[in-house]
Amino acid sequence: MKKAVVFVMGVLVLAVISSPALALSISIYDPANSGIGSMSWNLSGNTITIEETWTSSAPGYLIFDDMTEGVLYTVVKRVTNQSGDSWSSFATELLDPAGQQNDLDHDVLPYPAHVPDGWTTSNQYDWLIYYVASVPPTSTLFPSTYIDVDTDARDFIDFYGAVAADGSLFSITHGLYDDGTSYGSPNQAFLLSQRPNAFSKPTPDGGSTLILLGIGLAALASRLRRKE
Repeated sequence: MKKAVVFVMGVLVLAVISSPALALSISIYDPANSGIGSMSWNLSGNTITIEETWTSSAPGYLIFDDMTEGVLYTVVKRVTNQSGDSWSSFATELLDPAGQQNDLDHDVLPYPAHVPDGWTTSNQYDWLIYYVASVPPTSTLFPSTYIDVDTDARDFIDFYGAVAADGSLFSITHGLYDDGTSYGSPNQAFLLSQRPNAFSKPTPDGGSTLILLGIGLAALASRLRRKE
């Protein structure tokens, strides 16, 4: 009986040793990237620190692969602007591989122009998200954020409200969580799309500006009617 137990335990240990361990990799996604000139990264605990040097104001893309699922990561990105331009905003968005059933059910078409071929926007049902509840997005430069992680079709965070001059260095921090195993798409790679001087939707302040304009016009009309 003891020999049988030892044999079974030996098989289990061998299986654990021989199982491939996940090893996170992050690299520049060359088929689409134009903005990021160089990049390096490191992982310490659950914190991913990424160093990026931008040599253009065109979109930049990173591909994440083999990220451990079900783990909340804190991503700290240190961005050096050597593009020759000043940036007044910095749009970021998560993109996942095309061809999943939930894409057909929940994505909004057509996809934005910055989504490369073979990729889609990240909808709520692939469970790839910026985890803003536990790690609120912040920046050492941009004081304002425009966040959409609750709607079905997209996951993005836009940073704005200041100017990143050419030659400047700034950081942005956000949470990142992927639980694809629970939703039928384990260990799929995904993209982090980044676009200087861009917003994922019309300028966040635009809506409030239009509301104030409407209130002002209504008040003016009311005054004119009283004069009549």
